[in-house]
Amino acid sequence: MGTSSYSDEFKRDAVHQITVRGYPVRAVSRRLGVSTYSLYKWLKLFREPTQKAVVDHEAEPGVRSANTLGCSRW
Repeated sequence: MGTSSYSDEFKRDAVHQITVRGYPVRAVSRRLGVSTYSLYKWLKLFREPTQKAVVDHEAEPGVRSANTLGCSRW
């Protein structure tokens, strides 16, 4: 099994199918003939920075969540 070189446009399109269109990684992997490992690497490379840390910016300053207070699930 050799290594294939995909263009950045191809990789970005694959990431777009997962992040924007909502397709599962496995489905995109099968459809495009690319390993799930490669898709996860491309997600790290091409994902928008705001998609990584959305949860961090939603809390109000000074307000602590149940997780930071050491509470378990209800």
